[in-house]
Amino acid sequence: MKIFKHTVALLVTALLAVSSASAQFAAGELIGVSDFQTTDMLSTSRSANSYTSARVAGMAGAFTSLGGDIASISINPAGLGMFRRGVLSFSPSLSFTNQSNSANPYGTDAPARFSMGNLGFVTNVYEGAGSVVSVNLGFSYNKIADFNYEKRYSMNGKYSIADLFAEQMSGIPSSWLNSSAAPFENYDIFLNEWGGVLAYQTLLIDPVVADDPANKAYHVTAIDANAGIGQYMSMKSRGSIGEYNFAAGMNIANSLYLGATVTIQDIYNDRDYIYDEEYDNGENSKSPNYLAAMSYNPHVREIGTGMNLRLGAIWRPFGGLRLGVAFQTPTLVSLQKEYYSLMGTRFQDERNFTYKSSVHNIYTYDYSTPAKLSLGASYTLGSVAAVSFDYDKVWYKGMRMYDDSRELNDYMKNNIRTQYQTADNVRVGLELRPISWLAMRAGYAYYGSPAAVGDNIFDAPIELDSRDLAFGLGFKVGNTSIDAAFVNKQTNYSDYDLFYWDGGEGNIIANDLVSKNKARKNIATLTVTIPF
Repeated sequence: MKIFKHTVALLVTALLAVSSASAQFAAGELIGVSDFQTTDMLSTSRSANSYTSARVAGMAGAFTSLGGDIASISINPAGLGMFRRGVLSFSPSLSFTNQSNSANPYGTDAPARFSMGNLGFVTNVYEGAGSVVSVNLGFSYNKIADFNYEKRYSMNGKYSIADLFAEQMSGIPSSWLNSSAAPFENYDIFLNEWGGVLAYQTLLIDPVVADDPANKAYHVTAIDANAGIGQYMSMKSRGSIGEYNFAAGMNIANSLYLGATVTIQDIYNDRDYIYDEEYDNGENSKSPNYLAAMSYNPHVREIGTGMNLRLGAIWRPFGGLRLGVAFQTPTLVSLQKEYYSLMGTRFQDERNFTYKSSVHNIYTYDYSTPAKLSLGASYTLGSVAAVSFDYDKVWYKGMRMYDDSRELNDYMKNNIRTQYQTADNVRVGLELRPISWLAMRAGYAYYGSPAAVGDNIFDAPIELDSRDLAFGLGFKVGNTSIDAAFVNKQTNYSDYDLFYWDGGEGNIIANDLVSKNKARKNIATLTVTIPF
């Protein structure tokens, strides 16, 4: 893969040297899924570690200054210092997701998902009579990102994806595209051109000069120029990000609390795309030389690990006032991305041609996700009530790629600076205890968009801003706490193209923009906390 790596670096250098007016490039979700992009970095940057226990989820995650909950390990580890005894806690959760967009306004419901959102313990390792009152150690597993969803779309397009492949293959000799030439092992054919190779091998596109190995031009002859094109796509995503947290918290004079957490992340995401086109060729609908349908099936799998450090402090200056601060370093990620694709065509006379990329491209990418600063203030009125406010600053512009090629690193850095911005998150939560064994909670959270101001179109829909409304109840049964929470999360996503070709000088091939992308997710969490 070193040859491929250097080839990419040379490509990047060329892209930097060519003006956007004359450059030719292909993009869109179906094309860009093969490449490593800034959207891959972003997908592992946004997490829900504020909702890993029901008490915290019921207050919409506003817990930077409160502490005393197992979720403190991943929010502000200083809160670990507030535990007076050891506890064991586990939090199963159930989620329901609906995805909708302009091409599927009624939405797609993903199956209900059960998962273990949090599992952990805290234990006391030191108690003293001096200024250091106690030291606690803790461990937790959190599921901080859920990649289990489905989406669908359908529309009647002006262009076929075959038109894009014909333009994309321009300049590549026909002799390179035959299966006998091992095109998927040819590093002069880029990864995002594998679809064009499959289009050639399944007769979706044809050489302009037939039987000429030197031919470098392609066109679409098996689809009528005035054909009606029905386009359909479905995508099934599976996976999650889990984190393993090792933490310590210290209580100093029951006034100042300090803590630190070392986190190791486990990343897995598997995505299957099924893109179909059906053709109404008009008067040629019965001709055996014309296509009835085609199907294109890219597949990508991402497996990786990440590591970061969280540092935090909580100060109780007087009475029930608590002030908190936490800083999370950038997460250093090593992500292995595997890609392959399959294509099939069906002619009017029922002839079928299928072909699969003979190589699974596997490549490892190293990068960092944003740093995050969290500030919190809360006030507790004895054991009767608590109100809490959180503010986060997340530096999405600080994402970086770490490749052996400086040109590639600089190229990604420039893209990140153009596409992303620093985002602000706000959370507010309320807890009331009308009687000693019952707690009622509510909260609201707003998560700001990482996308820079402007009409940025990404190769895949990225998560923009989201709004969360939360409710919860807590019960005391002896020394055991049982908490339940419900969170309604509504997220807006960016517009995107499924495929897009800019040939320069206004030569554009694209399907209609997929817009109004939204997701509605309901999450129910139950937490049982047992002291020991």
